[in-house]
Amino acid sequence: MSDLAKTGFTETVTALEATVKAARKAGDVAALLPLAADSIAQLESLVATVTDPADQKSALSLARRIAYNAAADAFSGWEVPPPARTEAELLAARALATTCADLDIRIAASPKHHANSSWLIGAMDLALGHREAAVTAFRKAETLFAEAPEMAMLNAGYRAIAGDADAPAFETTCSNLVNSGLPHAGALRDQLVVAHKVFWRSLK
Repeated sequence: MSDLAKTGFTETVTALEATVKAARKAGDVAALLPLAADSIAQLESLVATVTDPADQKSALSLARRIAYNAAADAFSGWEVPPPARTEAELLAARALATTCADLDIRIAASPKHHANSSWLIGAMDLALGHREAAVTAFRKAETLFAEAPEMAMLNAGYRAIAGDADAPAFETTCSNLVNSGLPHAGALRDQLVVAHKVFWRSLK
């Protein structure tokens, strides 16, 4: 790649990242979701124009971050009362979560990244009311988080919220998290409590 082409590549990637960051900061999920999808499409087109594997991975890694963050921003289980989300928005966010998982494979991401993507797919299925699909995704994430026990417990808690009959009792998982002494265990327990309040009644 020539110096001029390299500069153009870097400037384009930087501009796309800045635009999406600004949209996330603005907090308008309805505007963020299509912007994220368009930015990912632009990055995919950009990847097709370069031959350096490092540049390709850099652009695809950014596409993965954009997909993950935009979908996570759309998740309706972060607070009580939950933000209003249309079905179209949730479906768009789930599509981004799937894109994220696909990109994990292409960039040879770590098991933790694969686990996070699986959790995110489950979270969006939960928000959509697709309980069985959510359970499947949370089970996969729980397995992938084998080296992060607090995250495995988080997904066990989400399985309970989604109604998985094989999941440990919700209260047991919350207690295990608090008593584990693991990093961020308290915050993860609080996350589960909020999600339980948002989704449990609607799914019963």
